[in-house]
Amino acid sequence: MIPITIESDITIPVAFLSSQINGMIVDYIPFIATYFMIISVIGSALAITVKLNFIFKNNFLRTLLNVKCIYAMVYYPYNRNCIHLMFIK
Repeated sequence: MIPITIESDITIPVAFLSSQINGMIVDYIPFIATYFMIISVIGSALAITVKLNFIFKNNFLRTLLNVKCIYAMVYYPYNRNCIHLMFIK
């Protein structure tokens, strides 16, 4: 990376762009994080209970959403199958 001078500060272009993007979306970061958490909760609940084919055929989605029952109980505590499996193993 080639250092650049911006307002008498020396920085690299990636750091400059990062600070600019951060300044533009700083107000929306909590909403973005909440959106991704809700999507992951819904996807994991579907992977555990319904066992959708497109989740299990895709390696990325399978490893992302098919979590162990103990982890899923944090956000999906009423799944009796997970509670039952947790005490069997």
